[in-house]
Amino acid sequence: MCTRVSWLKQGIDSCQARCYHSSVGDVTSILEKTMIRTQIQLTEEQSRRLKDMAAREKVLMAELMRQAVDLWLLSTSPVSVEERRQRTLAIVGRFGSGVSDVSERHDEYLAEAYGEWSSS
Repeated sequence: MCTRVSWLKQGIDSCQARCYHSSVGDVTSILEKTMIRTQIQLTEEQSRRLKDMAAREKVLMAELMRQAVDLWLLSTSPVSVEERRQRTLAIVGRFGSGVSDVSERHDEYLAEAYGEWSSS
């Protein structure tokens, strides 16, 4: 799927992207990506709000729908164990608690924190 999110990942500004319609009526190729035409049904309010947003952002409603689908897919995709490990290692040492004895009393601090969370 080719949206502003994926264009940015590829280092392509959405203003540089152009749509080219192929000779097949229901397939569009964007930056050599094949897109499949599909039909959805929206409530009246969803349609109105989407049209308003598209007008404000000066993009097609279809582009907004593709962006929404991409964001939803990103948010619901399972993260691999390796990706979690990489993310975890990336944050090591980036934050400080201001407490000098965390390595010695980490169990106490965790118990205190979990006690506060469970009572809230």
